[in-house]
Amino acid sequence: MVILLVVVQDCQAQYQLQDNEYDLNHLDLNYTSSPGQYLDGSKFDDKGNLWLVQSHGIFCYDGYNAKNVIRHHIDPKDPVFLKFGTFNDSLVYAYDTKKYEVWIYNYVKRDLVDILAMPSIHSNPTLTPSGTYIAGYTDFDSSYHHLIEVDLTGEITYLAKTQFQKERRRYEQYGAITFHNNNIYTRSGDSILIYNQFGKKLKSFRFANPHSVEISFFHFQDKIAYIDDFRLYLIDKNLERSISPLIIPQNILQDIEKYVWDGSYLWLVDYAHAYRVSLESMNYQDYSDAYLNYKHLHCPEHTDRLINDAYSRNGKHYLIQDHGIVTLTPKNQPLDHYLLPLAGDYPNPSIRAIDTFSNGDMLVAYYNGLNIKRSGSKDFELYDFPHREIDQPYGLSIIDDEIYISNAKIEGKEFQFLDNHRNFIHAPHTVYNDTLYFTRFGEPYLSKYNVKTKEKWEVTLDSLCQSKTQFINQNDLVLDPLGRGIWIASSYNGISLVGFDSKTIINMFDLKGIQNGYIHDLEIVGDTIYIASNFGLGTIDIRSFETDFHQLHYIDQYNQKKAKHFYSIISTEDALLIGTDKGLVSYDTDSQLFSQLNHDDPINDLEFNRQATFKQGNQVYMGTTNGLYTFDITDLVWNTEQCNQGIYLTSFSTSKRGDRLHYPLDNNNISISANETNLTVEFSRPSQSDAIYYAHRITNIDSTWSEYDQANSLSFFQLPIGHNHIEVKAIDSQGRGEYEIFQLDIHQEQFWYKRWWAFLLYALGFMGVVYMIYKYRINQFLKYQQLRTQISSDLHDDVGSILASVAMQSEMMGYQSDKVDKEKFQIISNLSREAMANMRDTVWAIDSRKDDYKSLIFRILDHLANTFEGHRMSFDFNYEEDLFNHRIDQVIRQNLYLIVKEAITNAAKHSNGDNLSLELKREKSQISLLICDNGNVNPEAIKQSGLGLENMQMRANKIDGQLVFNYTKGFCIHLTVAM
Repeated sequence: MVILLVVVQDCQAQYQLQDNEYDLNHLDLNYTSSPGQYLDGSKFDDKGNLWLVQSHGIFCYDGYNAKNVIRHHIDPKDPVFLKFGTFNDSLVYAYDTKKYEVWIYNYVKRDLVDILAMPSIHSNPTLTPSGTYIAGYTDFDSSYHHLIEVDLTGEITYLAKTQFQKERRRYEQYGAITFHNNNIYTRSGDSILIYNQFGKKLKSFRFANPHSVEISFFHFQDKIAYIDDFRLYLIDKNLERSISPLIIPQNILQDIEKYVWDGSYLWLVDYAHAYRVSLESMNYQDYSDAYLNYKHLHCPEHTDRLINDAYSRNGKHYLIQDHGIVTLTPKNQPLDHYLLPLAGDYPNPSIRAIDTFSNGDMLVAYYNGLNIKRSGSKDFELYDFPHREIDQPYGLSIIDDEIYISNAKIEGKEFQFLDNHRNFIHAPHTVYNDTLYFTRFGEPYLSKYNVKTKEKWEVTLDSLCQSKTQFINQNDLVLDPLGRGIWIASSYNGISLVGFDSKTIINMFDLKGIQNGYIHDLEIVGDTIYIASNFGLGTIDIRSFETDFHQLHYIDQYNQKKAKHFYSIISTEDALLIGTDKGLVSYDTDSQLFSQLNHDDPINDLEFNRQATFKQGNQVYMGTTNGLYTFDITDLVWNTEQCNQGIYLTSFSTSKRGDRLHYPLDNNNISISANETNLTVEFSRPSQSDAIYYAHRITNIDSTWSEYDQANSLSFFQLPIGHNHIEVKAIDSQGRGEYEIFQLDIHQEQFWYKRWWAFLLYALGFMGVVYMIYKYRINQFLKYQQLRTQISSDLHDDVGSILASVAMQSEMMGYQSDKVDKEKFQIISNLSREAMANMRDTVWAIDSRKDDYKSLIFRILDHLANTFEGHRMSFDFNYEEDLFNHRIDQVIRQNLYLIVKEAITNAAKHSNGDNLSLELKREKSQISLLICDNGNVNPEAIKQSGLGLENMQMRANKIDGQLVFNYTKGFCIHLTVAM
């Protein structure tokens, strides 16, 4: 059964030529390395990055530059030549025609998955839904063309083959291949072959002229289509043959050698022609002239075709050309298309106010002039009035076909002033119940004029405010829909609702963000009053009096973020049309989102005036600082893109590690070693429609944002040790997307020698050294103590015994000698005994076993007992027994004892008293020694004799003690020394 797909009449349908809808623009890829000669494939990922297969590698274009992501795998002396680029989900397949290898690259993980050895492939492959791809190659040894299927492991399945004669191998090999509905479509020679997925041949169709076109396939209306000669064929597996439902005019196909399908339109191209054909509406557009101009500007040295591939994404169209990418952007009308030149010496003056008469005549006021456009006429003419008298026509109202301008009414060719001010002045208007309300710029007055009775009133607004505000520089006033009064906007002092009686102010509003912000225009829509100001769009709910504020930013020529100035508001059926200092803006009152024109639209260069607006149906008239412009609302194309694409980390590198790619990064957290310096971080918010500007801050260093810049990388020589929190935000030239903030945490590790365990090791090492020193000193001290003990023992045993022997021998010899010799031997005996006594003191001082207060106290007691035995003086020695448990330095012990000994000797020899008292006690951290006798003392005699006081003072200084002498009650010695 044969089913016809298209009615016969369609075969004779003729294509109609239409005006071109688009401009051809060059997408500047900013290659970071050689892009090679041919661009064989491209695809956008879900993040907005554009992936390109070039003859020198696989490139990623992030809206800023195109970087070769596999350059580390390519020998620069012998670069790879990638034959094709095909995509499947997150994988890129590219064929190296030099080495017969297929490169498989995962562009989500940014990783080269595998390089598979392949036979020589001669046809562009096609991917299947299962991830394999179908390709054709020629085996010259066996004279067969093979149709193969290759999986991700590199395993090859042979599906079909055809034998060829060597002289015809070029024509009979498998050509373009596509996979559709589990069937394989390919060309061989002059035939279209159809196989199932297992390689079984289903159908074959011959086409009339195999040399007329380059055969390739595309999907159209869920069918497979191809072109032969002047006909487009649709193939259905249920048909016995292919049919030609559409005849393409010969003038389009003449000399055309390639066609591509972008999903909606068919592009037919050669070296000098380019046509965009709609198969649905039977229309076509001729882009040949635009193509030649494009080639002259961007690739004058090349004669390549305009496109190798084409596709659409998010309403935008892209053409893949050998040396770059062409974007199709909707044609922008020139500014002259919207301009309405005025009559007079200055055809494009600064427009200030617009209104119409009842017959449809339009009156336009500008500095020093009026123009009128008669109903039905396209041209303006000067209004018959002395223009020199029109100075500041900000307010214009036509009531009953009478002209009220600023604070005056035009009567014939004269002004009739509506207030007591006799000068023409800026005065905005509003009308209610035959009464014209107006204010005078720079003065706090509200004036009223009844157009019927000619009565006029004037009230000072400041008198109503009780000094809460000042009414100066009023720019607009509108009626309150609820009938409560008039809303008055003051440039410096916010907005006030004034009652109709002009005696009360119902409410005053000083909106945050608008104060001192020059309010320019008010527009009431429903229950909301919209406020155009220098810094944004304010809103007030006229029932609840709730307020809100919205800003719109852009990037100026100095890369500074600026807030757009809102000057005028027009309410349309769908949104608000707002005139700013940087073009037109649309504001959706429901979603509270702004929409703007494309960034290259010339309307964006206009600066609109405040309140100079008028609307007739879909046509709006808006005054600018340089003329009057008119727009059909339905013709304006708004860029509704909100730039909500996130910012992503694309790479980072350090002095130790090369380029490291993280896409996407699992937790936006990077840890680097302490000696990794020269850190570079790259990030991106992909955009192919507008420039993106970035600002950053490191919150742990400074919370201030940097200035905006197009560079999408940050470089640091050395981050602070520890946690570093980096934030990046992005904005396009029209101020969209700033709310998206990218956050990255980089942990700079501490140097190993500054980490806690290193300090622990330092502490342990220090403690070990201290311990070794301590142990050494203890050992030395013990050796020293042993030496002292040994010396004292040797002195006591050896020298003491010798001195004792000398003394005894001297005495014995003295008994046996005469009187003269007896005295000499007695002297020797006394000296020996004195030396032995001194030696005992020395032995006691040296002996380390005596280094305590107990030994000192007993030594003093022995000396007291020996000195005063049988003496006329008595003694008292008071000491603290707690001292027995304390050790004493050997030097202090020796000198204390010698001072005590000297004092006892002096008292025994020189004192005329009968008692000597000694006291040894501890006072805090000191030892106190007090020695006193009760004799009568002559200070002069003591000074003259000395009594060994200098020796005692010397010994006290030696042990850092304080020695004090007192003569008031006997002779006293007071010594204090640290324990």
